[in-house]
Amino acid sequence: MPFNSIDELNQAFYGDRSYKNLYMPKAKQIYDSILDQIGLRPKSILCLTRTWISEYLQESDKDVMFPNTITNNDGFDLILGFDEVLTRERNESDQKKLIQQIMQLVKPNGYLIASLRDYRNTNCHRRPLGDSIFARLNDDDVITVEVNGLDRHEKQAWRQKLHVIVNDSEFVCLDLGHRRTLYFKQMAKYCMDAGASDFSVSKDLHWSNHLRRIPEHLAFARKLT
Repeated sequence: MPFNSIDELNQAFYGDRSYKNLYMPKAKQIYDSILDQIGLRPKSILCLTRTWISEYLQESDKDVMFPNTITNNDGFDLILGFDEVLTRERNESDQKKLIQQIMQLVKPNGYLIASLRDYRNTNCHRRPLGDSIFARLNDDDVITVEVNGLDRHEKQAWRQKLHVIVNDSEFVCLDLGHRRTLYFKQMAKYCMDAGASDFSVSKDLHWSNHLRRIPEHLAFARKLT
């Protein structure tokens, strides 16, 4: 089972019944907890990337869109940026611009909710070896290891690759591209500068996907007008 891209690897997990049975209930629980916390029943939802949350929402026949399917500029009640999608930029300028563009799509009284690791207290991005997992996909044993290429000039930046070993015999290195940490205080400032009215980080809600073991915290940015 060779994987030529991260999309192919993720598709193997999304299509595996055992992982679907594990993560779909978890996605439902997280989503229901989010709605309880914000007191909102969104009519329009934008998922910034494919995740188990978006898989659950689509199977539940929710009105879900992705960046490549946006057809108008009406905006969204709820925008979800799970699996640390906001850290996939190369520098601060691009990261700030991305958040500004996202906040422009949030309707009045709507929310941007994103998952982030606690980079301030864990410093996990400075470790050459990141998360590793073992998975049983169909009849194949799959091991993945994150390899972080540290940036000597920018402490918040790194380039990430994913080493994938299948059945102890097949190996592929997937380039995941540039990454940049996003501290909670930074995200709060970027969101507030872009029109958010308040910002908070949940003490109780955490998320991790099939390739991650380090939990991600959920950050909430609300836009009143």
